[in-house]
Amino acid sequence: MEVLKTLLNKRGVYNTFQVLSLFDNFRAGKYTFYKKLNEFSYYNSFLRIKDDLIKNGLLNVDNHNKSCFYELTSKGKEVFFLLKKLDKLLE
Repeated sequence: MEVLKTLLNKRGVYNTFQVLSLFDNFRAGKYTFYKKLNEFSYYNSFLRIKDDLIKNGLLNVDNHNKSCFYELTSKGKEVFFLLKKLDKLLE
């Protein structure tokens, strides 16, 4: 429960899930991701939690041919759907 508490206390976690959920396969190019994120949050909110998301197996960073992509792992997708389910339960 401590890992969950630590992650959810950081603002950028849900914002990251929210932005990546807008794209097919929860995968977006770096600049497209940042542009969408900046519509309602700050770039730094992602940078603060990026390493934690990677360490916990929720986010994958794919650097391929000078392009960078962010994508939720299958574990990350599952956590996102469970958070949405919890949110609905608490409404």
